[in-house]
Amino acid sequence: MPLDDQLATDTIDEVMGFRDALIAKFSQSAETGTELILGGVTREMFGRFISDRCKLSRATVTTQIARHRLGPKEKREPSVTNIDRKAPDQARRALPPKRAIEILKKLIEDAQTIPRESWTSPKRDGWKDTAQVALEQAGVSNSLLQSFGRAQTIAFNTDSSDEEMREKVNSNLAGMVAVLQSAINALSWELNEDTPLENRRPIEVKPTVSIFISHSSKDANVAFALIELLRAALGLRAEDIRCSSVDGYRLPGGANTEQQLRQEVNTATAFIGLITTDSLASPYVMFELGARWGAGLHMLPLLAGVDAGYIKGPLSGINALSCSSDAQVHQMLTDIARELSLSVGAPAAYVTYVKRLVELVKTR
Repeated sequence: MPLDDQLATDTIDEVMGFRDALIAKFSQSAETGTELILGGVTREMFGRFISDRCKLSRATVTTQIARHRLGPKEKREPSVTNIDRKAPDQARRALPPKRAIEILKKLIEDAQTIPRESWTSPKRDGWKDTAQVALEQAGVSNSLLQSFGRAQTIAFNTDSSDEEMREKVNSNLAGMVAVLQSAINALSWELNEDTPLENRRPIEVKPTVSIFISHSSKDANVAFALIELLRAALGLRAEDIRCSSVDGYRLPGGANTEQQLRQEVNTATAFIGLITTDSLASPYVMFELGARWGAGLHMLPLLAGVDAGYIKGPLSGINALSCSSDAQVHQMLTDIARELSLSVGAPAAYVTYVKRLVELVKTR
């Protein structure tokens, strides 16, 4: 082995060994926890740093990190693939569901400050590791643990700029937040199932808007054209639609912005994600999309000036429609009407708005 590759091996042995020891101490699940925690951004960033700064063989770096990720063969068990994925693991649960829900909600709240951090910020790793341990201690299903691990996966080019990397890890962060929301939902259902039937209370959902439009403020003109179309075709009132950057559809004066937006994202009957280059770069839009996806609620990605290939991660599995196509805009109206239990009006009442939206997107 060349001298510099041997040096790389020794360096990785020392650094990764120290990290493994920390994970073993704090997660109390070194075999499972290490594989998941090191399976995402941290491992990629470390590999990139070693190979780029030291000009070493990428194969050497990858091999050494993979060895630490999995450990010796005899220590790879228990594997998350060999544990029941459907039910929470009661044997390793250290937190009661109610307390786990409180912690996960606090983590989601804390995550809102992270997108502004640099992509190498220690706060990102700290939040991710804490969330990983919280999920394990909550005893959530292993399918959720694996989803959390997959949400950390990132691909980059050696010439990626810091801003490009920050956008990528913000997208991953939104995916991890979505998994936390899914865990909260699962724990809430379990908590309700453990309550005797005669003592159960119906879940109270405060009245909310019919349609929530997630968008970047830079796309306010497209959002307004979409609102005009929806109102003309479906007979909606202004108060039925929330679009925070368009006058007449903003939040009420004096409202707690974060609290009300969080509520409406999770309770709106229909949800339209306006997908543009600007919205994909907005951490707030990514959080809204991730929260909606994690809750398993209706969501319609509507492309405006981009194609479906721009949507990455878990959201890429959701069928998107395009504002650049008259036919797909008509389908969008039909789909939203079905979700709201409404009927689409006569084409003569809204066809002008369809053309206006399509032309606006095509000329952007």
